[in-house]
Order: sequence, then C-alpha cells, then structure tokens
Amino acid sequence: MSRSEPPNPTIGETIRFFRHDAGLTQEQVALEAEINNSEISNLERGWRNPKWETMKKVAKGLGVSCWQMVKHAEELDREREERRAQSQQ
Repeated sequence: MSRSEPPNPTIGETIRFFRHDAGLTQEQVALEAEINNSEISNLERGWRNPKWETMKKVAKGLGVSCWQMVKHAEELDREREERRAQSQQ
C-alpha cells in the first residue's frame, strides 16, 4: 500500500530540523511544550498544521523563537518552488 504525501510537510520538516538540532526526542519537546506527544508526531509528519498558540508552545519546547521556525519553513518552501520550477523547464 502506498502512502500519500502529507498535506503540510513544511512545518513538520521545520519542527524535526530544530528538534534534531537540539538533540531532543519528541517526548522531550512535548513535555517542554506542554502538549501531547501524538500532536508533535502528527505535526512532524505533516498531517497537522499548528494553531498559533501551539506553534508558540512548540517553539518554546524546542528552545527557539517562532520567527526562526517561520524563517526556516519559508526557506524550505522557496527551495521546493525552485526545484519545481526547474523540473518543469
């Protein structure tokens, strides 16, 4: 059975990037962020988009600011768009 692409991969990739960079587990981030571990998992896999309050909690749990997360996500989106444009040429 093939898995479909998650609808929101960018935020998940961003959370995973900062989590790995900090050397944290999903459980550690969830504990620091005061949210459920399954929520971190769903966010990282791209199956959920966080509300602003959740985003602030996750950033706190990761030890980064929301603007750092947004900047990283925008960079990922820009890279994706560039690859997509190049593949269409």
